[in-house]
Amino acid sequence: MSKFKPSRRGQINVVLNGLVSSGVVAGFRTNYETREEPDPLRITVTRADGASAAAVQAKVLKALGHVGEGAKIIVELGDSQSQTEHLGAESEITGEQIRAARKLLGWHRSMVAKKARGITGNTVGKAEGTFPGRPPTDEQLAEIKRTLEAAGVEFTIGGEPGVKLKATKTN
Repeated sequence: MSKFKPSRRGQINVVLNGLVSSGVVAGFRTNYETREEPDPLRITVTRADGASAAAVQAKVLKALGHVGEGAKIIVELGDSQSQTEHLGAESEITGEQIRAARKLLGWHRSMVAKKARGITGNTVGKAEGTFPGRPPTDEQLAEIKRTLEAAGVEFTIGGEPGVKLKATKTN
């Protein structure tokens, strides 16, 4: 019997290839560029069907089990526009939540951009999955979240992530 133990990278590739074979995802890529473990590990998967990004993320994390701990999952739409919904294992906000938060506040993307440091309207659109291109960085997402929270939005997590306005104190 072989004493060979596959690397984390190898284990992740086996699991993700299994998800492709079973039709859960259409494809994947990771941010492994060398033999060194990336920090944080990012796994980008392409949806195979019309499932929500949160549902795809949950299936990927469940399939990965302990080898997926701490990984950030980015779910790309399975269409030619290459739009993305950025989701992470640390309960980051989703594009749908950003869009809903803006609507609660009555803000356009440009209003978020004006109030957030270093953010453009295009960045907000990419974070929402509306504009094509590279997804925003973790720092940009954190700034968008901070800006919306400062305006009174509370992000909820759980089975169905959402948003609500924070209760205000009356004198």
